[in-house]
Amino acid sequence: MAMKINITLCIIICFQLINCTVPKKSSTPDYSVIEQIQIDRENGNISTDDYYTFLTYSVFAQELLPKKYNGKLGQHDATPIIMQIKRAFPTLSQKTQKHLRQWINPLPPKPNKQGVKQ
Repeated sequence: MAMKINITLCIIICFQLINCTVPKKSSTPDYSVIEQIQIDRENGNISTDDYYTFLTYSVFAQELLPKKYNGKLGQHDATPIIMQIKRAFPTLSQKTQKHLRQWINPLPPKPNKQGVKQ
């Protein structure tokens, strides 16, 4: 009888120890890759050129994203992302523009309005 009690107590103690050593699930939110990239830009962790490069990769070449961003892409419509990149295209470095041209065609220049001097 005493042996059964000892075994039972050992089992209870083992389960308690296991529960204490199992890592708790993180309370940090589960962000999508796009959200992670945006947060890093807002926090100054990545440059503007990297931001638009990573956004481009998230749409066209996920395998090129840094491992840090290898998470869930989430459901997203690529059109607003592509338009955002196209609008920012002239502000990016020449090197970044050249690299992104394989996926993004920049917006054409705005037409001149008649009668407006440049």
